Amino acid sequence: MSNSADRIILRSREILELPQILDALQRHAVSYEGQELCRRLEPVSDLSEAVARQKETEDTLSVLLRRGQAPLQGLHHIRPSIQRVHMPGAVLACRDLMQIGSFLEAVERLNSFAPESQDEGRGNAFYALLQALLPQNRLQRDLNKSIIGEDELADDASPELLRIRQAAQRSQAQIRQHLERILKGSGDALQEQLITMRQNRYVVPVKIEFRAKVPGIVHDTSQSGQTLFIEPLSVVEENNKLRELKISEEREIERILAEFSKRVAMVANEILENINLLAKADFYWAKARLARAMKASRPALNDTGIIDLRRARHPHIASDVVVPIDLYVGENFRTLLITGPNTGGKTVSLKTCGLLTLMAMCGLQIPAAEHSKVSVFDKVLADIGDEQSIEQSLSTFSSHMRNIVDITEIADSRTLVLTDELGSGTDPSEGAALAVAILEDLRMAGSITVATTHYKELKVYAIQTPGVENAACEFDTETLRPTYKLLIGVPGSSNAFIISRKLGLREDIIERARIELSTEDVQFEKVLAEVDSARIESEKLLSEARIDRAAARNARRLAEEDAEKLRRSKQDILQEAREESRRALRRQTQEVDMLVREMSRRIQSGEHMPVEDAETLRQLLRGELNEIESNIGKETLKAIRNKSDGGGKKDWQVGDIAFAAGLQLEGKIISAPDNKGQVMLRSGQLQVSVPLTSLQEPPSQREKKRNKDISLKDRVPSEDR
Repeated sequence: MSNSADRIILRSREILELPQILDALQRHAVSYEGQELCRRLEPVSDLSEAVARQKETEDTLSVLLRRGQAPLQGLHHIRPSIQRVHMPGAVLACRDLMQIGSFLEAVERLNSFAPESQDEGRGNAFYALLQALLPQNRLQRDLNKSIIGEDELADDASPELLRIRQAAQRSQAQIRQHLERILKGSGDALQEQLITMRQNRYVVPVKIEFRAKVPGIVHDTSQSGQTLFIEPLSVVEENNKLRELKISEEREIERILAEFSKRVAMVANEILENINLLAKADFYWAKARLARAMKASRPALNDTGIIDLRRARHPHIASDVVVPIDLYVGENFRTLLITGPNTGGKTVSLKTCGLLTLMAMCGLQIPAAEHSKVSVFDKVLADIGDEQSIEQSLSTFSSHMRNIVDITEIADSRTLVLTDELGSGTDPSEGAALAVAILEDLRMAGSITVATTHYKELKVYAIQTPGVENAACEFDTETLRPTYKLLIGVPGSSNAFIISRKLGLREDIIERARIELSTEDVQFEKVLAEVDSARIESEKLLSEARIDRAAARNARRLAEEDAEKLRRSKQDILQEAREESRRALRRQTQEVDMLVREMSRRIQSGEHMPVEDAETLRQLLRGELNEIESNIGKETLKAIRNKSDGGGKKDWQVGDIAFAAGLQLEGKIISAPDNKGQVMLRSGQLQVSVPLTSLQEPPSQREKKRNKDISLKDRVPSEDR
């Protein structure tokens, strides 16, 4: 790409205010490396790369919303130190090593922040970075233990350092003891009772006239010359020893630092890889934080030129002021002409379209509603604003035209062109003709073009030309204020006469102005006014229809909820009846078994009932109970009907004849209900316990009942036989 093309592309990004977005992004990063990635971020025209960048942001935002702030603190700028450590004889300073230790601690912390299982974080771009980190836990712990300040090592950084410092402490204590005795014995000779240091040696302040009273070495004098700072001879040897210990300490510190520097050099490549990974992690996190701050969403990307922005907001306008717009181009038409009054929102609409496109191509989420669509482009070119140049003696028209010349030279089917007030700044008829010609050239090149204009000729051009569409920034003629809403498919009216009348211009002046207009101009403006009036009425009807539809949907939802409650109620009844039948079946089985065992006992004790008859009776009863089990579905339906219809008798008395539907058994009630609501029902010699609520009146057709039911009474042998 030529230098001229690069220049206009970069200028377009500045016009559309992308650098301000990158500044805001940079403020959300916490590390120098992450901030550099934010600052160098550029739009990409490759669809797959743009989609991958969007996924990075989406994945990181999901972590931010679910888990809150990631532990990104401690990401110091250590790359220069790691690069320097490879140099021969390089020894890193305490401050450098302390920052490396803090960085490695952040590596360990962030690696632990990622899910332990690779499967749990699978597919998440942010977690993938953290899981790829290479912690250096032992080096990190040793550095943090040994280096406790930018210029200070811990006493136990090495055994030798500890020994030296302990010896120095003992020597200092002995020196102070000597000097304190001198202070007590030479009070009148001292300027003040003070032990101080000069040239790293302990001294006392002696009045000059008492110099001979405190023999020793003079290391300094006061500004007035009245005080000498003397090192008494009694502590000279001990001061020498202390000085030697200090030199040994410095050598040991240098050795420790050199040793740590070698250890860092051994894992320098791993640390550099961690720097790169955490720079990206910080960059991803900044993109996610910016998206949350803007209440942005992920756009659906394409490379076919389709832009469909829904409730899009310009990110540099305060959220309590900005009016969201809907703007679409590239599907049914590739050129959009926006008309409307000054300060009506045309330029903001233009910039919103361009800026959000660039943001999406950078991998940033955009301040628009979900399901918005944005295309990637090879070039996003803009000519917006007044660029009149006094230095170059260029008029507004010339300045704009120079930009348009550059744009038309490089625009193609992979270009988004944004032009503001195309053809303005010159004779209206010539400017309109030029504007139509330029738009037609861009259309023939296949560019996606969004342009603003005041020219009536361009409105006509949009109406007559396939692939070109009108749009208008709405203006409230009642309040004489723009609403900042963008209306696509509607050519804007100038409203000049209406506004003038509202402002109090005399009617005769307005009528004289109408006369000056051609018949075609008057008719055209009249048609636009009628279209706008029809649009307002249509929007009113549409709003009412939406309200009615919402009410209908709500009514339908309530009806479906009621139907669902009824269905669940029936299921509950069905389940209750089924469980009750099963409980009755279990109880009946136990009672039959007890009856048969009793009969067997009686026969075995000498009564007149063969054991074979008893066993036959048991098998018979078992068979009937199995039949009851297989008919639980029928019983349940009957239970539902009984509960729904209230067909069962509620005031049963002892002695009543009742029918147990679950057992298909008719008998006499021989006991009052117990605390569980169970009554005893006798049928011949068989007694069963059944729920009082399950009893029904005996069927009216006795003959039909005898054909369906099995009479246990006829099958039980009597004692008289």
